[in-house]
Amino acid sequence: MPEDPHLECDFGYASWLQSHPAMRTCTTILAASTLLATLPAQDNQATFARYGVGCPRGLTAYETFSATRAFDLSFDSICYIPSGQGYTVVRGPGFENTYMNAVPQGNDGNQGFLFPAGGFPFGGQTFTDGAMVSNGFVWLGGAPAVNPNAPVASAAALVAGQPRIAPFWCDLDPSAGGQCYLDVLNGFFWRVTLTWVAVPLAGSPGNLVSAQVIFEQNGVITMNWQQCATANSLTGISIGGGAPDAGPLDLSVRPFWIAGPTSSPALSLGALGSSLPVLGSTFQMQVTAIPPGTALGVLALGLNRLQTDVAALGLIGCTQYTSIDDQLPFVPTGSSHTLSLPIPASAIFLGVAIHSQAITFSPGFTALGVIASNGGRLGLGT
Repeated sequence: MPEDPHLECDFGYASWLQSHPAMRTCTTILAASTLLATLPAQDNQATFARYGVGCPRGLTAYETFSATRAFDLSFDSICYIPSGQGYTVVRGPGFENTYMNAVPQGNDGNQGFLFPAGGFPFGGQTFTDGAMVSNGFVWLGGAPAVNPNAPVASAAALVAGQPRIAPFWCDLDPSAGGQCYLDVLNGFFWRVTLTWVAVPLAGSPGNLVSAQVIFEQNGVITMNWQQCATANSLTGISIGGGAPDAGPLDLSVRPFWIAGPTSSPALSLGALGSSLPVLGSTFQMQVTAIPPGTALGVLALGLNRLQTDVAALGLIGCTQYTSIDDQLPFVPTGSSHTLSLPIPASAIFLGVAIHSQAITFSPGFTALGVIASNGGRLGLGT
């Protein structure tokens, strides 16, 4: 719901624009309707506030499940394939029953291992080691000193911690049943397979999980599942380190594409320095993290704040944060670009809220070659 429903409704502005196409300039959104003069008095202080997160999402893709929602990836398989500057995610070949090398795993334990020569490439880094955790996930780079076995799954921890690959992150207890396996095929083309077989949920010996993750020399990650219990759990991958969290995905809907962190961080939109949208002044906004090769950008402006998932358009992990009532195109000349918005001096605009979002046409980062910023709310005032 809009923050100020009496301010951020349509006012008939979209239909007005349709009948006046020649008036689509960056200032018409601020002066299109005299109805603004009839609005109740609002806070007169000029403000700018960021909301939401931009995309690409920074090499993070995950889905969460609850104790009341069945794990719909049972008997499924997902393959993360390096593709350009990101990963294409497709259906995998299925669970492999060739595991042989059982490893001891107690409750809330982990088993370190080494990747074969050359290491495993992930997120612009090469990892020489990892740790298989009894709770259904793998650390890349070895287990951390703090909370290494992390029995409680959460999206916040996934994106904040060190790189983690989680086929079925949950509080599991191999000491109560089942078995964990760590198999290394080290030849001309190596692969490392980690398998949890019929491992029960902690405190619930009848609820079992069979999950598997395979790391291949070329950077491919495959996750496979047999029957998995219904539980508070998470499956996914993340480069961690404070990666932006654009929210969960439905991993059963494939194929899709996610961007890698070395390609570009999420596009960002903010105020330049201490600039504010003061009536009668020029408000300066700045778009940052613009990737090389970007030929064109657009600042979208609207009266309505939105929260629309645009994955169906090929923009996986991206959200539309504003209605597009007006557009200001720009040609970036580097990794950042400053935009100047003249704010009318009329007092009828006191307290009016305008929403904004930047997009750039940057090939190779999403299926459409478009990336987007966070949203920005302009509170016009003095």
